[in-house]
Amino acid sequence: MNRRTLAYPAIACILLGAACQDLDVTNPNDPDRDRALTEPETVEALLASSWLKVWARSHNTGTAYYPLPLIGDEMTATYSNNASLELSAVPRTAFDNTSTSASHTVTRIMWLDYNQMLAAGNDVLRVIENGLAIRTGGTDNTERARAFGAFMQGLGLGHLAMMFDRAHVADETTDLENLPPYSAYPDVLAAGIAKLEEAIENAETATFTVPDTWIPGTALTSEQLARLAHTYIARLLVYSTRTPAERAAVDWQTVLAHVQAGIQEDFGINTDGFYTSFYLQRAQHATVSPQRASYRLIGPADTSGAYQAWLATPVNERTRFDIETPDRRITGPGGPTEDGTYFRYMATDAGFDPGRGTYRLSAYQWFRYGGRYNQGFIPLISLDEMRLIEAEAHYHLGNHEIAAELVNVTRVGNGELPPVTADGVPEGTGCVPRTEEGACGSLLDAIAYERMIESVGLDASRAYADRRGFGSLTSGTLLHFPVPSQELESLGIPNYTFGGVGGEWSAP
Repeated sequence: MNRRTLAYPAIACILLGAACQDLDVTNPNDPDRDRALTEPETVEALLASSWLKVWARSHNTGTAYYPLPLIGDEMTATYSNNASLELSAVPRTAFDNTSTSASHTVTRIMWLDYNQMLAAGNDVLRVIENGLAIRTGGTDNTERARAFGAFMQGLGLGHLAMMFDRAHVADETTDLENLPPYSAYPDVLAAGIAKLEEAIENAETATFTVPDTWIPGTALTSEQLARLAHTYIARLLVYSTRTPAERAAVDWQTVLAHVQAGIQEDFGINTDGFYTSFYLQRAQHATVSPQRASYRLIGPADTSGAYQAWLATPVNERTRFDIETPDRRITGPGGPTEDGTYFRYMATDAGFDPGRGTYRLSAYQWFRYGGRYNQGFIPLISLDEMRLIEAEAHYHLGNHEIAAELVNVTRVGNGELPPVTADGVPEGTGCVPRTEEGACGSLLDAIAYERMIESVGLDASRAYADRRGFGSLTSGTLLHFPVPSQELESLGIPNYTFGGVGGEWSAP
């Protein structure tokens, strides 16, 4: 990563209203960054815009055609935007990390946005440490800026660790003319968590309110910001794991502590009156988006054997099939073609091109909340998701009875399924979920299935990241992304990549 990636994008986007999608190109109108950040109002404006990068990568219109829900086997589609077609192809091939490829923009945009989160926090904390008091509107907001700046540092580093094999670890003390070498993702993750812990400490020792324009429609007290940081730490510890072995080795007692100290209600945004153009993705996703539910997402709910038959069919001969299941989230009591509470049946393949692979076809579309995704409150991290992370923590800590109780909250309450026990899914012809071999699932299978079904649509990268730790990605899917080729070229580092069946850092 060159110096400009960390030094300039954050403030340049605020002052120039730049699109900020190709920030390696030198801007002849680049502002004097140090001079600009001597004004408290500019620092506040930088903070006020910084969280929208989180939205941009995980939730907004750009993710409607983003490949991560497809390579994470949450959704399926035949569109080719952002190399989605090639990245979700079966069999998987190695990720093309050359700067001329269609797929390079996937890593490039992620890399820039996550580094801009980090750069915003670094810039703010640097000027505060240099003595600038953030006084705006007659109020001293320095401690708020300090806490939110560390929060953004943590989110930037944490997401870099979650998605890339390596990154620069930089903070407000880093000499931007002499950036440190890349650090491996476990070290980047540790640095991100340390920054989130710093944000928690800052928020717990001050009293303030984060305006509802920073996270649109959602004002946060200092206590709520601390709780949100705890929640992000728990998610990053779980979702940054690449393999089942890494997932099992997580410090689950620490995860449990952060979940319990975390959010007490669903975290999200309120669209009413705030940036409504950002919120069309959810409506598109549910009503006209050419995405359907992947059979790898909902197939484990099938009790007829059709899913196992689909898996046993050669890839190029697979096609859509109807699911028989007692899970009322997927289908209604009237059978496979009756809409469930979260998914609806689609009688045609409208929006799909069968010529791009009939194995991509699906008869079901995510339609939770009846298609209302751009009005009112939109959850981004739900209490159900966190409860199911807590369930996995108890599972790994050996508290299987508690884990089962936590799973049953949504399994029984929303899915209308029989409760699981410490021994797993009750045996029987109607058991859900089932393994790829057709057996009734274990307790861990039930946890994984429940989190997948309950968390659809909250975060574009969650399913991909979570499946790595459960070991359920399609064989050959890359387990993390390489540093973008443009960054490597600027530093004279040879290009490299991951993925493909049997390739380096690929799902088995």
